[in-house]
Amino acid sequence: MPEDKGKDVGQMSIEELRNELKETRVERDNYKVFAQKIHTVVGGIAEGNLTNRVEGDYTGEMLDIKNNVNATIDVLKSLMGEVDLLGKAAVDGLLDTRADAGKFNGDFAVIVNSMNGVLDATIGPLNVAAEYVDRVSKGDIPEMITDEYKGDFNEIKNNLNKLIESINLLVSDANTLSQAGIDGKLDTRADVSKHGGDFAQIVKGLNDTLDAVIGPLNVAAEYIDRVSPRATSLRWLLMTTRVTSMRLRTT
Repeated sequence: MPEDKGKDVGQMSIEELRNELKETRVERDNYKVFAQKIHTVVGGIAEGNLTNRVEGDYTGEMLDIKNNVNATIDVLKSLMGEVDLLGKAAVDGLLDTRADAGKFNGDFAVIVNSMNGVLDATIGPLNVAAEYVDRVSKGDIPEMITDEYKGDFNEIKNNLNKLIESINLLVSDANTLSQAGIDGKLDTRADVSKHGGDFAQIVKGLNDTLDAVIGPLNVAAEYIDRVSPRATSLRWLLMTTRVTSMRLRTT
């Protein structure tokens, strides 16, 4: 009997070992399947595919890995949603729209803040340019832009300042011609060479208009000046003739 009992114990130990090995193989196979799922989903993320998720019921470390991978997908989708929001807002001309950095943590929040910073740096100068063009179109000529910009934005600033300078010069010449007319300086003209392009054509047109108007006036003034001494002599002759005639009648 004792020997039989010892054999039973030995047989149970082997069975338990077999079960343990079987469980180990099952667990290994589960890890293999899980690893393949993670590989597929993470590979998709790397290629910009956020449609796949890690599915299945897991426990322990595998559950933690599953939740972390899926959470990463959710964050990336949310980030893409903010990018899409900014893109649509730009197309619709809603240039004040910004992404909500408060929805994100860590480096994702840094990315969103950086996107908003890029928009601020881009749209700020554009708003200044739009404001200046609007004021110029209404005849409200602003001061020169003194803020510092870089690259293409600095080129925009310089072009706006050149526009303001050209318009100010045009206005100054118009005022000069107006004041010269008030002061009777009818020979005063604006300097076309100070202007370029169509602005030069405008100034030339002003000068040509003055020539067309003042030229005949100068001719009329010259004729009046030449005629006035003769008119005086004629009036004196007529008066003298009348006096002589009256004297003759009284004698």
